[in-house]
Amino acid sequence: MDDDSVAMQMATGEADRSPSATVVGARPLEIADVAALTVSNIEAGNEAGVSGDEPDDTSQPLSEPDTDEQILVSTEVRLLLSMAEAHLEADRLVAPRFNNALYAYRKVLRIDPGNQEVQSGLRAIRAKLRRFAKEERARGNELGAQRQLNKLSLLEGLE
Repeated sequence: MDDDSVAMQMATGEADRSPSATVVGARPLEIADVAALTVSNIEAGNEAGVSGDEPDDTSQPLSEPDTDEQILVSTEVRLLLSMAEAHLEADRLVAPRFNNALYAYRKVLRIDPGNQEVQSGLRAIRAKLRRFAKEERARGNELGAQRQLNKLSLLEGLE
């Protein structure tokens, strides 16, 4: 599978959710990789759900078309949420720096402060960190458990 195929699968939510799915070539998938492909598809009229094969339904009133900026913001939010979900599933909760679920969720909150998907994702991060702490404690690693619990402080003030 080539880099463009992986990036498009990530953008449309059809990607394999394994940790390797967020790697393009030998480097981590960056927002710019997916955004560039998505923007070029939008400009070409190929945004998800726009194939040109649907019947023209004129019975519904037409709403105001989104501005280019609204489309790009919406696309950026969808991409960030998709990336956050991939990080979450791969247990990249708060690290590595600039390439983890918390980082992607924070970027969405800057764009859309009330986003409910972010709140759900933050709850999932908290639950995983608590579970990891419990597992460390069960193995007798009190220091490891405390490290996991300390990571919870990174989420303070985000709900």
